[in-house]
Amino acid sequence: MARSLILVFLALAHAGKADTVILRNSDRLTGQILKLEDQKLHLRTTYAGTIQIDWRMVEQVVGDKELLVETDTGRRLIGKIRPGAAGIEVTGTTDQAVLSPVAIVKIGPKPETREALLSKFSGSTDVGYSITRGNAESNTYSLGFKARYIERNWQLQGDMASLFTTVADSSVNRHTGQLRGDYSLSSRSFAFSLANLEADERQRLNLRSNLGGGVGFKLLRSTQRQLSLLGGSTYVYEAFFDRSNTTGEALAGFSLDRMQLGRVALTTRLSVFPNLIDTGRVRMTLDGGITMPVVGRMNYNLRWFNRFDSRPPQAVQRNDYGLVSSFGVSF
Repeated sequence: MARSLILVFLALAHAGKADTVILRNSDRLTGQILKLEDQKLHLRTTYAGTIQIDWRMVEQVVGDKELLVETDTGRRLIGKIRPGAAGIEVTGTTDQAVLSPVAIVKIGPKPETREALLSKFSGSTDVGYSITRGNAESNTYSLGFKARYIERNWQLQGDMASLFTTVADSSVNRHTGQLRGDYSLSSRSFAFSLANLEADERQRLNLRSNLGGGVGFKLLRSTQRQLSLLGGSTYVYEAFFDRSNTTGEALAGFSLDRMQLGRVALTTRLSVFPNLIDTGRVRMTLDGGITMPVVGRMNYNLRWFNRFDSRPPQAVQRNDYGLVSSFGVSF
């Protein structure tokens, strides 16, 4: 306790002059914090230029100016960094929190107002085209879009995908969209609400809408790996070519929002929907993809999907699946 108070006193004594970094061996370095990236804290000094410090060796940090701090859960805070009794304290106009050093994965300069808003957005858009010739001629266009917006205690994420397929003189199109909002209950648990829309001419489905929610638990929550378990229930409306119905379904599944493997990013979402009214009927949805950077913000995408219905209301195949390749741009 006494050692912590001494460190706090020494750090605050120099706070007005420059950023101060206190290491676990009690060494103190001063300069200008540029960024924390890949577990390396970049500090510009007047005596040794810019040096890189292993973040695991850092005991405390005190910043002279407001900085952007990102945690392993995706939370972004803007404020001055100060030593706290139980970790590193971030204090700003609207943000305040005490964080463990191991929970901080990125530090950078405070963005301008417009940049601060844009920094909370991330996503990508892509387009693809394929053509086949032989016994059956077909042309397929694909469009995809996904985005995420992160605030202090909540986030929104959504995606849309469309396939426009022409076989001979007929079209077989497919459209899907999902929007999910998460609200943090603790560092690992959250409540969520979701809305799904789907239309698939191959399945003779004009529209299926799911509205529901539940709770989730984060198994992995680093910037490189983000995996959550989900459980809840949904209200379902289905409109087929010749009939429509409403029903209720339970929801269980997982969402791999990110798995970074070198320069390749993998995402996968699996959901199982046991029907609560039409007992014995089970639906399953699987969506995933691999994104590989090409140059700059351009990337190559390989996406897959599968829709399974154990007892489809129409005389169609129980499985509808596909593999789509495309080029896109991330933002």
